Amino acid sequence: MIRFRLDMNTVAITGLLFLLISCSPSLRPPDVGDKSEAMLPVKTIGVLPVEIQADSGGRPPAVVRQLEAGAAVLDGLLAEYFQEGRGGGVLVSQTRLDGLSLSGSGEVLARNIGRQLGVDAVLVSQLSRYRQRVGGSYASERPASVAFELTLVAAADGRTLWHGLVDETQRSVLENLLKLPQAASRKFQWVSVEELAREGLVKKLDSCPYLKGDGQASQ
Repeated sequence: MIRFRLDMNTVAITGLLFLLISCSPSLRPPDVGDKSEAMLPVKTIGVLPVEIQADSGGRPPAVVRQLEAGAAVLDGLLAEYFQEGRGGGVLVSQTRLDGLSLSGSGEVLARNIGRQLGVDAVLVSQLSRYRQRVGGSYASERPASVAFELTLVAAADGRTLWHGLVDETQRSVLENLLKLPQAASRKFQWVSVEELAREGLVKKLDSCPYLKGDGQASQ
């Protein structure tokens, strides 16, 4: 059996040669919000603890432990991003959430939580994959992989204001030549799943139109 093990320096140089020969732009669908509608005024956002996305088929205990660890990491990254009330973000602890009167599900639940917290919107984060790389920075047998969704829900009517998806399994430059700038920013190394999650989270939240302001909030 051939084991998946790549030297990032080698593939980076080869990838650069291929990129110089042939390159075409990639198109990705924009994140959701309905751009045909006027943006609702959002000054405060309740940032809820990260949830583990349900899986009807069940998960092995090892995968559950990975996801639980990943949820804790993402909670920390969200706290770091929204520190000092950045973008009007109000961090909601699990203890605070447990003290609320919770009813409904999905957007109805998010709306009810938002109203009880007294915020304009609620940010719901759901983690579905969190897998650490196997190997070192320059030679990896299995790359890091992470997937999570971010949904901003209006407290007034439960409308989805914005939705972002982060879904990446790191690939070598040879496998995806269009990602050469990204590989360069990672110094052509295999990154950890924590680094992959941080990069994806910051990039996605920075793209949210409701987080463009510098509002301060606390709760």
